[in-house]
Formats: sequence, C-alpha cells, structure tokens
Amino acid sequence: GNGKKVPYEQVFHMQAHKWYRLRVSTVNAQGRTSGLWFPDECTVYKVASDGVWHEAGFAHYDGLCYAMTGSSRGDYAIKCSEDGSVNWQNSRVAKLKVYHHNSGHTTDTPPGHAPSKPDWMTGWLGAQVDEHNKKIITLFGTTGTLYGYEDDQEPQINGMQWDPDHPAGIVSYNEVQEWTIRYSIFHPFHTHLYHMQIASKDGCGDYKYGEFYDTIASAEDCVVRFKTANIGQRFVIHCHDLNHEAVGQIIWYDVRDVPDDHKNTNNGDPFKCPTNYHPYVPPKDDKEVDKKLEPFEFSDKYGHLRNRL
Repeated sequence: GNGKKVPYEQVFHMQAHKWYRLRVSTVNAQGRTSGLWFPDECTVYKVASDGVWHEAGFAHYDGLCYAMTGSSRGDYAIKCSEDGSVNWQNSRVAKLKVYHHNSGHTTDTPPGHAPSKPDWMTGWLGAQVDEHNKKIITLFGTTGTLYGYEDDQEPQINGMQWDPDHPAGIVSYNEVQEWTIRYSIFHPFHTHLYHMQIASKDGCGDYKYGEFYDTIASAEDCVVRFKTANIGQRFVIHCHDLNHEAVGQIIWYDVRDVPDDHKNTNNGDPFKCPTNYHPYVPPKDDKEVDKKLEPFEFSDKYGHLRNRL
C-alpha cells in the first residue's frame, strides 16, 4: 500500500475503540474488481464512493469485505480492538497497529452525518428524462481468459473506437441523461467530468441504488443517470482496463451549448514532468514506516471529507 511492500509496508497507528477515517484508492491496470478485506478485530462502514458521500445510512454499508475495481476510491469509517491488516487482491497492503492506552469508550457507529450536495447533483432520479437523452452503452471486445470469456472483436464501445476528431454523438448541456451500461463486468466503465448515479431500482450488484460512482463493473445491465452540468464540451468515456483503452476502447461525446465560463478548454500550457521528481525508494533497514490516522470527522459543506490522509 502507498508504494510500500513487505517488510517496509504501510503501518497505521490507531487508538483502540476509536473511530478513524481511511481513504483507499485502488489501482490495477486491468481494472478488475477485487475484494478489499478488513480484519475481524475491526468494525467498518463504507461512507463514500469515488469521492461522494453515500446517501444511505451506515447500516447499509457495514462489513469487512468491499468490492473495489482497479480504479476506485472508497472512504471507510473504521475502529479496531486489536492489531490487524488490510488486504487487497490476496495481498496485505497495510498493517493496523492498535494501542490501548487512553482508549476509553466510543459509540457503536461513527458520528452521524447528513451529507448535502450542490443543487445540480440533486433530483436526478425523479427527473423526467427526454428520449433523446437515453442511450445504451455496450462495451465489447476480446477480454482474454480473465473472465472466461472471449470474442474476436477489437475492444470498442457501441462499435466505435477512439477518434480524436469526431465525437460519438452530441449531448445537451445541463440536462439529465439516462444511460444503460452493458457488459461492464468485462470492461469496467469509467466516465470523466460527471459522476453517475445508480438508477436501477435493485441496484447493480455491489452498486447501490441512489449512490454515485465514476466507475462501474457490473455483471448485469446497469441504468445510471447523470447531469451534464458545471462543465462540458469533450466528455470522455472508456473501459478502465488500460490494455483495452490503449487499443481504442475510449470515445467521447460533445456536450453542446456550454456557457463560456464552463467550457472544458484545452488551451493551457502542455504538461511537463517536474525536474525534481524522484520515485519512492524503500528504506534499507527493516524499520516499519509509520503513518498516523486522523480521527474520524465530517465537515458540513457539500459532505466533503476532512482530515484527509
């Protein structure tokens, strides 16, 4: 975890029976879904996905194993009684060191919260969606043996591959869109610019009705809604298996009628790698690398997280 491997792995120090917030970002080139496991000695609630607070209460998200794609973020409220470890893809990625001095007593659940969102992120599920804003997005192409599935097609979306000069279609600005995503279990589906809200009444596997995500990998058709608000022009969607994306499973839609101050312009200076960048090098001795977790705390503005790692 955090670029560190055993024996120089990430270590978090925690006070026993005290709530903390842990943010986890998972990265895997194939984007595939794996379980994020917490130890039996801990109580854990997932409180946010892909940077957006969950709408439902804590009771809907308790457990010790959570599905995470290879391109997901999750925020977890966690308290532990003894030492343990966090595992992903069958590997230990962090150790939890628990101390019992001044531990005291805390509540059974984390501090309550009532996440608020900006107006443009509300009311999507109850909106009347125009027919021209409804689309079916089909991802297909050779996936190899990872999922026991193969075909002889090049990875593509709706029969199209990347074309920097021609959009896959036109999308209207500041309108609610409803898309049905197909075969994302083979091709984790990722959107830029806009979060997707799950509109399938029974959810889509691990993706809960009413919650927001920016990457979906579901074994079933998944209906999502989003609103083309605040920014527009080039709206990119792609498979988050980087091998598929690299050979063309990425397309873009042109979001039209965007106000000038909300345009997604590309007129800035070209990016240059910093000259003082040095990759992480583990220490040469076996001393554990420590990092202190911050206490669990909410802010009251748009449900943003405070005390980030």
